[in-house]
Amino acid sequence: PWYRPPAGPPHYSVGRASGLLSGFRRPPHARRSGTDGTALPPGQPARLLAAALCVTDVAPEPRSCRVLPGAPSTLQCKADVTVSLDPGECADA
Repeated sequence: PWYRPPAGPPHYSVGRASGLLSGFRRPPHARRSGTDGTALPPGQPARLLAAALCVTDVAPEPRSCRVLPGAPSTLQCKADVTVSLDPGECADA
């Protein structure tokens, strides 16, 4: 797979993808442009805020990647990120 979380406790398994998940802690009215808010069923955001998440898959969109200003060796890309709330899946990820 493209992304493999580091070994360690499941609640720390987000690793390098933690920046991709930073939007989960934003209030619903502060969504990023281009999102329609339909990815989660009603009631799920509260569960996500209280749960430990682990990234099980990351699928970047290469055509969306751009070099970040001031960080020539860093790219910012849009990506589909699959997360799990199941500790069993997190241990296997």
